[in-house]
Amino acid sequence: MRVLIFLVSLIVLAIFHHGNAEAAKSSSVSTALPNNDKTLLDLIYKKGYLSTNDKFPSTERFWWLPIDRRFNAHVLRVTDAKTKKTYSTYTYQTRNARSLCEKVMSSRRNELDRTSFQKITTNIQKCTVPSLPKQIQECFTTLAWFDGDWSSIDMESQCALKKNPNQFT
Repeated sequence: MRVLIFLVSLIVLAIFHHGNAEAAKSSSVSTALPNNDKTLLDLIYKKGYLSTNDKFPSTERFWWLPIDRRFNAHVLRVTDAKTKKTYSTYTYQTRNARSLCEKVMSSRRNELDRTSFQKITTNIQKCTVPSLPKQIQECFTTLAWFDGDWSSIDMESQCALKKNPNQFT
């Protein structure tokens, strides 16, 4: 994990400071995050779950959400001394299960109804996930953004669907 964070930091520094003479005046800090970090939770429950749910066919009717709040999260922050802008790259893991919250689809081609989507995004943390799901989606997500700029978010999730080893047969 530390190697990945180091590699991501090198890439971020290269992109953030390409051709910038002020590169030497920037700073970067990598830290582990507690599972209850407010920004981390906001990112996961407002944007991150969309990336992990994209791994399912459009016919999936329910949201897949974190089973627990053990994310093994890290953040690398690069701050440009000249502009004072901070670019953060988060890495975290989730174990997701099918929740009891149904996606509201429009009548056109199984697309999400945008009005309902905004409402569910606001309340997504209140969705119930069964305590013993049959399947678990294990995901590793990398999310990067200019702090506070939701439109700048870029993310990728790698997920695997597995049978729950704790499920009784």
